[in-house]
Amino acid sequence: MYYDQNTAAKSKTVGGITMGPFYISPEQIAIGIIVELICFLPST
Repeated sequence: MYYDQNTAAKSKTVGGITMGPFYISPEQIAIGIIVELICFLPST
């Protein structure tokens, strides 16, 4: 599932966030938002 993500991240670097040596892809951002909504909404 996450095997060889470094090559995939370097091949499509459009729309991601780079902070120093770290690169956050749009897919990772979307997954983070969805997980936060799943955890936050039941707690309200």
